[in-house]
Amino acid sequence: MDYQLALGGAVATAFLVESAQHRARQHQLMEQSRGLKQHLRRSGLHIEELQFSLQKTNQELHAAVEEIHRRDAVGSPAARELLNRQELAMEAQSIALEDRSKRNEVLLDSMERLLMMQSDQTARIQITLADVLQKLAMEPRQHLMLQDSVLVQEGGAAGRVTQSMGQRATEQFNAEVLADLFD
Repeated sequence: MDYQLALGGAVATAFLVESAQHRARQHQLMEQSRGLKQHLRRSGLHIEELQFSLQKTNQELHAAVEEIHRRDAVGSPAARELLNRQELAMEAQSIALEDRSKRNEVLLDSMERLLMMQSDQTARIQITLADVLQKLAMEPRQHLMLQDSVLVQEGGAAGRVTQSMGQRATEQFNAEVLADLFD
């Protein structure tokens, strides 16, 4: 009877320790998520400032182009050459801004998907751990020990079942992550 009580206490203690560690990790991931969201907001504001600056520069360049057109009417070849260069520069700036905006949108989408995948993974790990511990708690006549934050079960097939369940869950999650990244 003392052996069963000690075993039950060990399982309960292991479950509480693992739960506390997972809660701490989840809290850490949530903090990291909040930090990334703030960084995304700041990046968005910075992009808006850059767009405003580009619009202002474009307006100034348009004014300069109009001035060059006015002077070109007089017939200055140097003014025509400057006008052509400025028009090319404006086109290059517009293309660069569009490319930058597209890359930023892709980066923001990727970061949001990564945050969602991290929270999903944390939830799945907690559910799997709770299921494994519940199954192990239902079998009181086995020798259990905790090594490197992984519950190891001696005594044959039950340990292999627990291990294969963990491997299948990990493989399934990895497949889902890869599918999400390439969608």
